[in-house]
Amino acid sequence: KQDELILPDFIKNFTEKILALLGNKSERKFTIAYKLEESTKLIQVNSVLIGLIINELITNIHKYAFPIYKAENNVIVACQIKNRHIKLQIKDNGIGISNTNKQASSLGLEIVEEMVEQLNGTFNINSSNGVEVLIFIPHN
Repeated sequence: KQDELILPDFIKNFTEKILALLGNKSERKFTIAYKLEESTKLIQVNSVLIGLIINELITNIHKYAFPIYKAENNVIVACQIKNRHIKLQIKDNGIGISNTNKQASSLGLEIVEEMVEQLNGTFNINSSNGVEVLIFIPHN
């Protein structure tokens, strides 16, 4: 199902709702920064799948990326819309995908990859300094 929405606003509002469900600010182990393209343009996307992808990635970060709170723990949620493609980036500077959390977090990443495929998108993961997930999704 396609919805017409202002994607950067949707991403920020949705991410804030997930964070609220994960606990109040004092329980959070990281700070979050948004790098969202200023946009008032409505685009057609499957907001359910985009929401599920963001939920999975933010929840994974909450569970695995940071053992304890430190001021330098941060997460970046970025979105750009270019040439009929959405570029979504969710990046943390946490512990990366270690052997201890590999099974649990990789299951979540498999689910994300599955959902990105349903959107005819591509999914890239880089775990050199924390974890960076880069998703490209075509849109109309």
